[in-house]
Amino acid sequence: MRGAVSLAAALALPLTTDSGSPFPGRDLILFRYLRRDPLHPRGPGIDLAGTDPRAAVREDGEEERKEEPHGRLAIAQASLGRIEELSEAEWTNDETIERVRALY
Repeated sequence: MRGAVSLAAALALPLTTDSGSPFPGRDLILFRYLRRDPLHPRGPGIDLAGTDPRAAVREDGEEERKEEPHGRLAIAQASLGRIEELSEAEWTNDETIERVRALY
C-alpha cells in the first residue's frame, strides 16, 4: 500500500465515536504508521522482490518484442489512411504523397 493512502486512512479515523468517547486505538494506529520502522517502507510502494524473492516479477522483454510488430503495423496502417485522406486535398503535392506513402 502506498504511504499517502495509509496516512490518509489513519488520519481519517474519527477522534471520537458517536457516543462521544475517544475512538479506541486511534493513537496506536497513528503511532504505528508514523514511527520510523525500516521494515515498513513508505516510499512509492512496497517492493515485494525485496521481501520475498519468489514474489518478484521478472521482465525478460519478450512481451514487448511480441507486441512491437503489431504496434508498428497499426501505426503504418493509420499513417497510410491519413495519407490517403490528404492525397485528395488540393494543397498537397502528388510527388510528396507518393514519397511519404512509400515510406510506410
